[in-house]
Amino acid sequence: MEVNNLDRIGILCAMSVEAELLRAQLTDRLPDEKAAGGTVSLGKLYGHETALAVCGIGKVNAAMGAQALIDRYGVNLLINSGIAGGLGEGLKTLDLVAAERLVEHDFDMTAVGQPKGYVPGNREDEPTFFPTSDRLLHTYRKAAESFPEARFWSGTIASGDMFLADPAYKRTLHNNFDAVAGEMEGAAVARVALANGAECLVLRAISDLADDDAGMTYNVFEKKAADLSAHVLLRMIELL
Repeated sequence: MEVNNLDRIGILCAMSVEAELLRAQLTDRLPDEKAAGGTVSLGKLYGHETALAVCGIGKVNAAMGAQALIDRYGVNLLINSGIAGGLGEGLKTLDLVAAERLVEHDFDMTAVGQPKGYVPGNREDEPTFFPTSDRLLHTYRKAAESFPEARFWSGTIASGDMFLADPAYKRTLHNNFDAVAGEMEGAAVARVALANGAECLVLRAISDLADDDAGMTYNVFEKKAADLSAHVLLRMIELL
């Protein structure tokens, strides 16, 4: 991938369904490669050199994939696109959420007096939040103008290695972290980006409401939500 004066974009998806539409839009495609246990598709999106990775589900897979995109493909901008469960009041399926900050809700050192979500090496006595890019959040809000039929939100996204389908735990995440959505990769991507000085955004379409019906609702809306997130991401890249 040759260097130019545009952002070199790394897109990270946990599942193939989240990457299908994006992969179809790549121009100047090169042969797919294997990296960090996932598959990387190479090409361009609106003139930007792009590496699109399907990394697998969960924070460890996401962290490995994000670091590989930075180290191997030299990306300076990471976007994690996909689906999530809605936690905030008023969210509905097929709403869009961009993370202003992310927290690892399952990082638990409460036994030694720290709050849930605290990561060692950061400020003590409070959860550790990983911020995203103001520039990319602005671009996300600008992209919203092209989707008047959709509802766009931003706020805290909580990440953990569990599929959320418990109303009580959903309330806990919303109350403890003011989280509007929950998923399984984003905080790891934001943490890797921050450590490497890369810009980052985590973009999610709501596939379910993380409640007793989450499994059934997810199966109905998985593809629609994944494609909606991809469409918004493509518009964002067009605006960069």
